[in-house]
Amino acid sequence: MGAKRQPLPAAVGKHHKREVGRAGASETPLDIRTHKVALHRGIEDYVRDRAGRKLGKFAIHLQRVTVRFDDVNGPKHGVDIVCKINVALEGAPSIVVAETATHPRDAFDFAIDAAEQAVRRDLERRHRGAPHARKNGAVAAPIKRAETHA
Repeated sequence: MGAKRQPLPAAVGKHHKREVGRAGASETPLDIRTHKVALHRGIEDYVRDRAGRKLGKFAIHLQRVTVRFDDVNGPKHGVDIVCKINVALEGAPSIVVAETATHPRDAFDFAIDAAEQAVRRDLERRHRGAPHARKNGAVAAPIKRAETHA
């Protein structure tokens, strides 16, 4: 598995993060929080692995990722598990996405897909696409429109 597609760890010391500067996926912390939702250990591992696969390619732009699960209806049944993902970007406002489903894993799957798209759009908008999208660190020049003379 490439360094960009590693599971995101639970914590990384701030001193270590400052030393490495722009860090890869293995140095980008992911915090999992729950409120009224019981998660099995297997789901936590799944969240770290899938988040690493989806967001690892943007790791040099990420400071941290927080995944929060909440049961909004309590003991009632139905579509009531909310997964909120907060992606803290370097030098930009955080990106927050939330998705709802019957099970925590489904809610997370929907939310991580939305988070990946949101991070990609934000970085492209700022002309800082994923590292593999650029050659030699260059950013593509904007397309010039042909002028029409009347």
